[in-house]
Amino acid sequence: MYKRQEQRLPVDFEQLFDHGDLTQNILVEPGDYIYFPSGTVNEVYLLGSVSAPGPLGLTAENTLVGVLTVRGGILPTAYQQRVLVVRGSLQKPQTFVVNLAAILSGREKDFVLEPKDIIYVAEKPWQRAQELLQMALNAYVQSMTTAWVGKNITPLTTHPLVPQIQ
Repeated sequence: MYKRQEQRLPVDFEQLFDHGDLTQNILVEPGDYIYFPSGTVNEVYLLGSVSAPGPLGLTAENTLVGVLTVRGGILPTAYQQRVLVVRGSLQKPQTFVVNLAAILSGREKDFVLEPKDIIYVAEKPWQRAQELLQMALNAYVQSMTTAWVGKNITPLTTHPLVPQIQ
């Protein structure tokens, strides 16, 4: 994933690194954000109108309802009829539209998740997965950036070299 000033740039890192396609090699500028997801991470990413968004580790046979339950469920404003699940590379994602309301009422089977799936619960109805895909991917990048910064950047006021005001 490559992002510059709130805009995703279409860089196919698989083509660049695995096949040597230099048309995918762009100059990095200050403020750019490059994200390489781990190839060994066994987690899914829950975003949107949910009680506790963020990454969640998977165990065998995790389902959409199971992940939502562990994270405290959906918000009252969530649109349950069309939950988007994004799977695969960010350049060529595979999308699934899941009717959570039908699963919760027992009319459909629960959706089985795979590692690295991105689950996006919208607040309002939508018609096409493409309409929501960009929003879901942007939310994913923002949450991963926030999580990384929270773990790796010390606030200036608590830095050991900054004098503390008594």
